[in-house]
Formats: sequence, structure tokens, C-alpha cells
Amino acid sequence: DGHYDLDAIADAVDEETAIVWLCNPNNPTGTYHSHETIEAFIQKIPSNVTIILDEAYAEYVTAKDFPRTLELMEKYPNVAMLRTFSKAYALAALRIGYLITTKELAAQLNVLRPPFNTTRLSEQAALAALEDQDHLKKAVEINQQERQKFYELDTNLTIYPSQTNFVFVETSEVEALNEAILKE
Repeated sequence: DGHYDLDAIADAVDEETAIVWLCNPNNPTGTYHSHETIEAFIQKIPSNVTIILDEAYAEYVTAKDFPRTLELMEKYPNVAMLRTFSKAYALAALRIGYLITTKELAAQLNVLRPPFNTTRLSEQAALAALEDQDHLKKAVEINQQERQKFYELDTNLTIYPSQTNFVFVETSEVEALNEAILKE
């Protein structure tokens, strides 16, 4: 159904598991897990296992029940959140993002971080992007309008409900999809 099987992931966690990494919304399907579903998953994972919630597409999300990750992080110290400026902020070539986590995990990960891993240009662009929330809002609105067009295509193809800037289409009928898009 385009979602991770969170029960199967939780069942696979054992004493050797250090990190569970979830993309939410998911790439490549665009689907997401709700706040309630993610919290239930977190409760199944031992507290010594770090859970990374990779929210690269979070700015595009319109779902009201999308996880309130900062809230979860206050409740569960083994949860960390990743975000990027590559998607909605359109700074992909500058390779900049951020992690929100505990001081302890940040210290552990900082050992792995190469020196000078971001450039001054990337940092300045990220700061400028954060200041330009009007541009972000417009980009997200346009994305929502364009994403909706896929759901209105005259086709029998399976199109997954996306919370991202892309849609996932399940088909063996590539030509039919191509024709439907060209027709629009």
C-alpha cells in the first residue's frame, strides 16, 4: 500500500540494532505515517535504539495528522529528526540540512562529521531561505495544485496519495501513463 510495514520493522529490531531510519513522508511512494502510528511504533522500539525520522519532504505535507516530531522528541529521547533545504527550499545543489536531537547523540554523530562539511554559501543560502517564507508558501501551494492534477487524470492506474512533491504511480502500463499525462 506504499507504506513501510512498521510492525515488521519493529519485529526485526534486536540487540544488534543501533538505528532505525524512517523516511516520513516516504520516498519513493510519497505516503506517510500519522502521529499516532509513529508514536505506537516508537513505543515498540527499545530506548537504546536511535530512531531517525527523516522528514525531507515535511514542508509539502498537508495531512493534519502528520507526526509532531518535536513533541515526540520531548517524550522519547531516542528520537531524532532530519530536515533538508534540498526539497521545498530548492537548495539541493548546496547540500545543506539539519538534525534535531539530544546533546548526547549530537556529540556521537559529530565525531563522524567531516570538517568543513558545509560551505559558507550553503549556510547563507539556508538562512536566506528560512527568511523567505513567502516563497516557501508559494512553492508549496503550487506543488499542491500540480499534485492534485495527477489524481484527476482520466486513467485506471494506481496513483498513491502523496504528501511530497512527487507522486508514485504503480503500473506496468507506462505508455498509458505517458498518454494520460500528455493529454493533460
